[in-house]
Amino acid sequence: MGCGGRRERQFRDELVHLLSRFSGLDYPIVSSAAVGTGLGNYTIGYVNGNLHINTASLTITATNVSKTYGVLYTPDTTPPSN
Repeated sequence: MGCGGRRERQFRDELVHLLSRFSGLDYPIVSSAAVGTGLGNYTIGYVNGNLHINTASLTITATNVSKTYGVLYTPDTTPPSN
């Protein structure tokens, strides 16, 4: 994996870390130090941003099941469809 792959993995890890934070909070996004070829042809300006994490809904519904005494119960592990 080249240097770019390491940077992508680091970015992904940092993004996952940010998204795993608490909802309702704001986190700054600070841009700086562009890297790449041909950047001398441009005047680069940076504008910081903000990441706001909204609360998401989650509904867990249990299904009714029955079991006969003495018979091993094997749960259905089929992933639900969308």
